[in-house]
Amino acid sequence: MITILIVSIVILGVITTFSSIGKGLITGKTRTIANNLAQEKIEILKNISYARLLVTPEGYNYFPAGAGYTEYEPETLNVGDANYTRYTTVWKAEESGTEISTMSPTATDQGIKKIKIEVKWTENNEQKSLVLYNLRDDPNRSTMEGKIYGIISSTASVGISAARVEVVQDINRNATTDATGYYLIKTTSPATVQLNVSKDGYWSKKSSNFSVDTNPQNLQLTAKEKGNAYGFVYKRDHLVISEICAALSDDTTEYVELYNPTTYTITIDGNYKLKYVNALNVVSNFPALTYNNSSVDSHKYFLIASYGSVSGITADATYTPAQMPYSDNKGGVGLLTTIYDVWVDSIGWGPGVAAPANAIEGTGFTSGTTFGINDSMERLSFPTFTAADMTGDANGNAWDTNNNSADWILHEDDITNPQNSSMIAETPVCGTPVGYAVVSADDGLSSAVSADSTGYYYLTGIATGSVTLYGSSLTLSGVEPNTTITAVGNTNRDIILSSTSEGGFISGRVINGSNSNPIAN
Repeated sequence: MITILIVSIVILGVITTFSSIGKGLITGKTRTIANNLAQEKIEILKNISYARLLVTPEGYNYFPAGAGYTEYEPETLNVGDANYTRYTTVWKAEESGTEISTMSPTATDQGIKKIKIEVKWTENNEQKSLVLYNLRDDPNRSTMEGKIYGIISSTASVGISAARVEVVQDINRNATTDATGYYLIKTTSPATVQLNVSKDGYWSKKSSNFSVDTNPQNLQLTAKEKGNAYGFVYKRDHLVISEICAALSDDTTEYVELYNPTTYTITIDGNYKLKYVNALNVVSNFPALTYNNSSVDSHKYFLIASYGSVSGITADATYTPAQMPYSDNKGGVGLLTTIYDVWVDSIGWGPGVAAPANAIEGTGFTSGTTFGINDSMERLSFPTFTAADMTGDANGNAWDTNNNSADWILHEDDITNPQNSSMIAETPVCGTPVGYAVVSADDGLSSAVSADSTGYYYLTGIATGSVTLYGSSLTLSGVEPNTTITAVGNTNRDIILSSTSEGGFISGRVINGSNSNPIAN
């Protein structure tokens, strides 16, 4: 019995030993295969020229799949009934003493790339991996044994952060100063070089010639003098009513003139319609229009009349019968979209009396005492202009504060010839004031400001020279390039918002990091 037990134990031990040996052989085999797969990929990549060897994009641990990196994407390989996945990573690298450290893919290439190949597989329900590293050296690389370092400061000896320092003889050798103004550039040595230093809001400076490793190379930048800019922010994003005459010679000839202050052609036919508001404040449609022209180009006019021509000017569209009896001495016209009846613009008039409420924007236009034959109302082209200024004025009628009493003037018995779509364009000098628009400059010194409720802005502390002003409000933006700023001066420049803003908007709260309380202003 004892003999049988001993034999059984010996046999069990032998079986266990062979099982362990078998598992060890399998593990060794899979690891050898993984090592061979990693080494194979390294050799493939090292056969690619240095310049053509791609670097893994920012934010990825390895080259992603489906992004067009055919030779670098993760690969699934089946070898010996086992599945392996091979991942590739390539970094820019640099010498750091006796070490090789990796760099951002956007950093200046130092002539070294570090390759990492990772192979993963599953064995006995356990995830396994093997990693190999290698270096790829640019055959034309010069050893970066030299160093240039120093402090960039203002004339008040205060360190300047985010200044760009570059070697004139090789602009690929560059650095950006830290919060203290310190910079470090690695370059070839020995060599004689110059530095060029630049920073928004400061005059650029070039150093004299010096030998690499002659440190520190400290330079001071002179801040540009500052000036200011002011003006209004306007938008020109919609068609406006520019002139109305309720009776020309008799009560059967009348007209409504439109103006296009935008930068694009607007199609009137099928998209817009007119409504009349009578003395009793009743709203009705104008008769259907017959079109001679269907659209109006940028900065041009569109004449709608109850007769084929007005003062020898051919109407772009006509209607009959006349709708605006001058004897009522009050009335209103609205310009609406044909879809959803959206009111785009309107004017309510009543010289000496209250204008119909359904037609007015803000306060009704009540200038003068009566409204008679050969009287016309015209939208202003500039807010301070008088009726005399508007006679013969060549600026586009774009002033629109959405307040009839502030936007219009009366020509009493003094018809200014209306304009149609074939006549010369008139460039607007203003538009609809945009309250609380954000205004900024690209000088690198000034801080953005918000216009007030009237659209007026005052931007201070702008570096002198030629700058670009930017304005934005909700979905509209505008740019005013080549704005000259003088020292301690005030430059008057209006900003026109006419383009649709691209991208999105960021909103949130600024809080105190220690207690999470919001911080105002």
